[in-house]
Amino acid sequence: MRKEAEALLLSSGNETGKFLVRNSEHDPLGFSLSIQNWNEDLGVHIKHYKIEYVPKDVEKKLVYMFVMHSFWESLFVVVRIVYQHIRGF
Repeated sequence: MRKEAEALLLSSGNETGKFLVRNSEHDPLGFSLSIQNWNEDLGVHIKHYKIEYVPKDVEKKLVYMFVMHSFWESLFVVVRIVYQHIRGF
């Protein structure tokens, strides 16, 4: 899945900052966020971020945990924060 994500994001017509969320290859309950990025050292490249979820409390509400060990309430918030970070906002 990782290689397929890279091929899709690197295909012509995609701009820096395009991203996709996919199922994790290693965690059946987790996700990976793949983002097309650019910098002077690497040129166009793809960055991958592991996203996993853990039970929040006894009610079993799901909380998504980004690899930087910070917790957010939804997958949408995780994607928005990582996207803003990559784009320099």
